[in-house]
Amino acid sequence: GNLTFKTKRDPGAIVTDDFADCTLDTSVWTYVNPKNDSPLTLLGGGAQISVPSGSGHDLWKAGLQAPRLMQFVTNQDFDVEVKFDSKVDKKTQTMGILALQDNENWLRFNFQNDGIGANSIVVVNSAKNNPVVAFSTPISIGAANYMRLNRAGDLWNLQYSTDGTNWTFATTVTRALTLN
Repeated sequence: GNLTFKTKRDPGAIVTDDFADCTLDTSVWTYVNPKNDSPLTLLGGGAQISVPSGSGHDLWKAGLQAPRLMQFVTNQDFDVEVKFDSKVDKKTQTMGILALQDNENWLRFNFQNDGIGANSIVVVNSAKNNPVVAFSTPISIGAANYMRLNRAGDLWNLQYSTDGTNWTFATTVTRALTLN
């Protein structure tokens, strides 16, 4: 019989999305749910990933276990800005941006909770499956939190904001990475 399917677009520029539709554009986005236990909900004005407690879902030494929305892009310079409407208020909760070459080589830029009431902005660098914290600094976060990442060659510039207008420079990380 006849079958209908949708293919991924050719890799290219990063595509902007406010997730205003209640369906995921699968030609742009892939929902990765490694443990198959974290539902994705599109709310008509955002995407929500619910992660159950009691089981690790991190991007760390156990591998890339966190559920996430990913785009297939060419290796390029870029500027992206992301808004998170949730807080990280429990130990080791994180939300952020993952720049991926492959499962062993990546950069993670995230807001993170340390479990004792302090929040940080953290950069983790994984080379050959050996993730290490490349940068961490305590910050105050708000009801909404913004992250802006700029890549220029091997330079990755990170800023953050609690209102989307006033930005604080966090760090520059130098890392050769071929985006996928």
